[in-house]
Amino acid sequence: MHYLKAVIKESRRLHPPIPLLVPRESIEDIILLGYKIPAKTGVIINSCSVGRDLLSWEKNPEEYRPERFLDNNIDLKGLNFELIPFGAGRRGCPGIVFAIVVIELALARIVHKFNLALSEGLKPEELNMTGGSGITIRRISPPLALPPSPTKLPIIGNLHQLGSLPHRSLHKLSKKYGSLMLLHFGSKPVIVASSVDAARDIMKTRDLVWSNRPKSSIADRIFYGSKDLAFSPYGEYWRQIKSITVLHLLSNKRVQSYRVTREEETSNMIEKIRQACDSNSSSSVINLRDCLCSLTNNIVSRVALGRKYNEEGQGGINAKVILHELGELLGTFSIGDYIPWLEWINKINGLDNKVEKVAKELDTFLESVIEEHVSRKNRGENSTGEAKDFVDVLLEIQNGKETGFLLQRDSLKAIILDNFAAGTDTTYTALEWIMIELLRHPRVMKKLEEEVRELAGGKTEITEDDLRNMQYLKAVIKETLRLHPPIPLLIPRESTEDIELLGYHIPAKTQVIINAWAIGRDPLSWDDPEEYRPERFLNSNIDLKGLNFELIPFGAGRRGCPGISFALVVIELALARLVHKFNFSLPKPEELDMTEASGVAIPDKKQSNNVCSSTSSLSLHFVPSPLPPSPTKLPIIGNLHQLGSLPHRSLHKLSKKYGSVMLLYFGSKPVIVASSVDAARDIMKTHELVCSNRPKSSIAERLFYGSKDVAFSPYGEYWRQIKSVTVLHLLSNKRVQSYRDIREEETSNMIIVYVLSPINIVSRVALGRKYNEGQEGINAKITLHELGELLGTFSIGDYIPWLEWINKINGLDNKVEKVAKELDTFLESVIEEHVSRRNRGEYSTGEAKDFVDVLLEIQNGKETGFLLQRDSLKAIILDIFAAGTDTTYTALE
Repeated sequence: MHYLKAVIKESRRLHPPIPLLVPRESIEDIILLGYKIPAKTGVIINSCSVGRDLLSWEKNPEEYRPERFLDNNIDLKGLNFELIPFGAGRRGCPGIVFAIVVIELALARIVHKFNLALSEGLKPEELNMTGGSGITIRRISPPLALPPSPTKLPIIGNLHQLGSLPHRSLHKLSKKYGSLMLLHFGSKPVIVASSVDAARDIMKTRDLVWSNRPKSSIADRIFYGSKDLAFSPYGEYWRQIKSITVLHLLSNKRVQSYRVTREEETSNMIEKIRQACDSNSSSSVINLRDCLCSLTNNIVSRVALGRKYNEEGQGGINAKVILHELGELLGTFSIGDYIPWLEWINKINGLDNKVEKVAKELDTFLESVIEEHVSRKNRGENSTGEAKDFVDVLLEIQNGKETGFLLQRDSLKAIILDNFAAGTDTTYTALEWIMIELLRHPRVMKKLEEEVRELAGGKTEITEDDLRNMQYLKAVIKETLRLHPPIPLLIPRESTEDIELLGYHIPAKTQVIINAWAIGRDPLSWDDPEEYRPERFLNSNIDLKGLNFELIPFGAGRRGCPGISFALVVIELALARLVHKFNFSLPKPEELDMTEASGVAIPDKKQSNNVCSSTSSLSLHFVPSPLPPSPTKLPIIGNLHQLGSLPHRSLHKLSKKYGSVMLLYFGSKPVIVASSVDAARDIMKTHELVCSNRPKSSIAERLFYGSKDVAFSPYGEYWRQIKSVTVLHLLSNKRVQSYRDIREEETSNMIIVYVLSPINIVSRVALGRKYNEGQEGINAKITLHELGELLGTFSIGDYIPWLEWINKINGLDNKVEKVAKELDTFLESVIEEHVSRRNRGEYSTGEAKDFVDVLLEIQNGKETGFLLQRDSLKAIILDIFAAGTDTTYTALE
């Protein structure tokens, strides 16, 4: 289904699940597109801007035209930096294959079964798609030492410019200051990258320098001291858990092994929708968000935790609810992260309490999951083969026999939480965005329906085998992710040394934010970037895996999402089955709102002039590289005030003024924002090693067991290890394929609970069963939503350390703590459930093992050569579960 694939690509180009890729941080000074980027500079790749880069996308990059992908080789795997909704390079999403197959299957089934259309007289052009008009790269002459930067205010720097949607605010700023601009969040310098060139330079050319993560108080609390892959600092630990994630949890073999889970959960979704439609003779109203969320939650729960955790009563936590809280916390700005002396504010506003609450809930959940696995193992009820869930896998490698290092309990939980949280919200939001775009563009919907239904022939149900030929479906997914990346502003990176970035000098410890949302709208990379046109991907080789920096919804390089394959297969399967089985329309089209929330880009429910001198011992005629363009920053907050409510859009707008590589300051933290294909390629490929670190995130640190997950773990040996575990053991092609049945089943079940399908798929694949209906007391959807909110929350203390107290005042700390505890409780329950089953001899066999099973098997290090601690295991699971859900269903939406 080539057109289906093109639709997905086009959707991902315009709507990457994470518009601003998870920030990176340079570990040394580098040159990025002629700019000097100092070490320790944060890097934000605006995948939204990259997807709208005029230099990379012909004509109007704002036009939704899937056909642009029909005759090219651009894919979603991070190889083509024009399309990086899943990131690229070391930090690219390892679960992209899983996500794509889910999206393709779901989309194919939807258009195969239903005719979708806008109802009640709503015209497609009346749907509000808030966004910028693309990016124009401007070079300031004479070039500046630092990237262009807007004026910053005292104390807060540019924090006042972030707005409610930072990616949109940053996109707007980038239109003025360039695709690489310098902001200050408090006193923290932050580079905002909103072009393909900047993203490439950060995530490829100097990826190693940018592989670190800035400290996040929220992530630090929730992820067990940022022991997860997403927030863990770049270093040995990060390399270790990265290897675990890549080799043991998200390897192609492992991802394929969960095929049954994906197909089964997708089928469940389809059937539920069908029952609702058959309940009366007239058209039935279906809440697609709930259906898709349930789908991804169930798949991730089963894969990562071994079973579903989706209702109160399952493990004492509602996985959906707590993950929702986690999402909210991760998307919350923690003032203490940027203005440390204002950290007390988080106590006053309730943030500290919320973080603590979520952290405790998550920890309780994770402990129950782990204990369940341990008990099962003690009973001899072990899962065997590739069908093991993530907890099983992590427990097996925990002692280091396979990996060579011990995986502590917190690390195990952080990894689990990473996968569980990341695999849910991003997946279902991707699906949700796809459906919205299809409803807004009847022509695309009809073309997709024709492709899916023709290729399906007389078959009653689409399987993952059918997805290979659905090129337009893949294009739809890409196009949607281009415009609506699940995480508009990729998780910030932080430079570990001084570097040159697009001709600008970027000092060490500068944070970089890649505005994936802006990159997807870069007029230099995309023709008519604001047009929704999946066709642009039909003849293109641009994919979503972080190789094409024009499209980086999943990031790229070392810090790219390791679960991209897992997410894509869920998205494809769910989408295919939805359009195959049903015809869709909107009950109240006039109420459709295309604005997003901060953090994970979920559709709204309503429906500088400084010149740095330097010397060189290598040249007699040395011309110092300037810093990237930067808008003026404010005292204290830097450029935080320019982020707005949609940072990826704000950064995209800024990149149009300051260029595709611009320097911002989040407080005093320098952050590079890359908004072009070239920048994305330079970051995630050329300098990928340098840019593979993660800036410290207090929220991720808390939620992911000290950033022990793949997404937030600092670049280093630990990250390499858990990345290998994820890629080789959890998200391998074989493993992803093994979950085909789950994807197809949950996509079929999507009939009634549309939004739960991605959650169901991810829950079953990652956790072994669904966790979205109160089972064991957790609602995975709600918890993942909270997790997504937290991960998208700006923690002021991360950029202005002396304002860290603000997070206590505004309640952020409390929210992070709450979500972290809820997630930990949930993950513990999932692990314990798997352990108990293993103890009882109830092993899963073959490729169908969920992620928990796989992680438990490699926990002792026999397979990986290192011990996988408990927190690392939970962090990996949470990483995949959380990342694999929201991004998938938002892509479909």
